[in-house]
Amino acid sequence: MKHIVATLATALAALTCSPAQAAPFAISFDIQGSNGNWGNHYVGANTGASDTRGAINDGGFDAFDGWFFYTSSLGGLTLNRDVSALQNINTYRWLDTFTNNTNARISTTVRLYGNYGSDGGENFVASSNFMRVSRDSYSSDPMIGAVWGNNAWAASHMTFSYEPNNFYLDIDLSLNAGQSAGLLLFTQLSRPNDSFNYYNAVTSGTQAAAIAGANNLVNNPYLNGLSQAQRNSIVNFGATNAVPEPASLALVGLALVGVAATRRKR
Repeated sequence: MKHIVATLATALAALTCSPAQAAPFAISFDIQGSNGNWGNHYVGANTGASDTRGAINDGGFDAFDGWFFYTSSLGGLTLNRDVSALQNINTYRWLDTFTNNTNARISTTVRLYGNYGSDGGENFVASSNFMRVSRDSYSSDPMIGAVWGNNAWAASHMTFSYEPNNFYLDIDLSLNAGQSAGLLLFTQLSRPNDSFNYYNAVTSGTQAAAIAGANNLVNNPYLNGLSQAQRNSIVNFGATNAVPEPASLALVGLALVGVAATRRKR
């Protein structure tokens, strides 16, 4: 009897709810935290060398098999990650802040890694110096739009490379003692609403939407929820392309003192 009721319910749903009306896909709240916990937000340290705190596990419908963590050492820098699952725009956002806590300049290259969930079946449908959009050639796994910058600093300091199933982003960092740099990263997921057609469900409309979404993040990075101090730290988006040198800040301070003294004399 239960089987008959379930069958009738399925048939009724097919008649009353077209594929276009099916519930839309939403990213999963599976950002890895500390102690093996998973959630929609992570703020905390990361040591590099395959420390997966702040990485995404699956993303939903097997979008990833581990996404966005550093497989290299940090070369003496420290890293703090602020990672959010933004379901309102189906996007994961990272603000990775690297800091030189030593008393000497550090120049190093760190490697960001992601494992596509499509087992080598990725097909890149859009690319630039700042983003890649891929779709799974074998199934309707979500389309992945990875975005990592929009300015001259990003173009000259961040290098994308790929081998089947693996995303790599090599990032050149050079920080004076006490200096920090914030790297803003996004990954947006798109999937057809048609839950009744699992295979070959990536339509031209879905693909166009995925490309448009990635380009929009390049041109209009989503900063809601970030403090002004966090926004000011970002080096790979916007007009500023470097963190002010401590020496430069000192000169600015001296200039301001001079101005103040001049005003007092008047």
